[in-house]
Amino acid sequence: MNKTALMALMLLASGCAQMLPAMSTDLGGQRYQLQANGNVFVNKDTLSNNIDKKAKKLCPEGYEYETPGDTRFKNDLLVNNGVLMPSGYFAMHRVVRCTNAAEN
Repeated sequence: MNKTALMALMLLASGCAQMLPAMSTDLGGQRYQLQANGNVFVNKDTLSNNIDKKAKKLCPEGYEYETPGDTRFKNDLLVNNGVLMPSGYFAMHRVVRCTNAAEN
């Protein structure tokens, strides 16, 4: 494999909009803190959909959001060949409370 093809493959693999599944923290009382992250190419709707999927999985009978879905850019440092480089990612946090379908 020549160097040009290898470089192109590396650039394509690293330039994707990385999406990880939303994470949850149990706050007790049928309440959960949900967090979705993505790199600089992700948009707010994608993060929100990721959180909605997690909320439906945790609360199959229904849920309400207690906090708005604010998106924040988090700055971070990345070490590349011994050099610190600025980097960052987008994160959305929401608190969800499970409800009973009969209550709605």
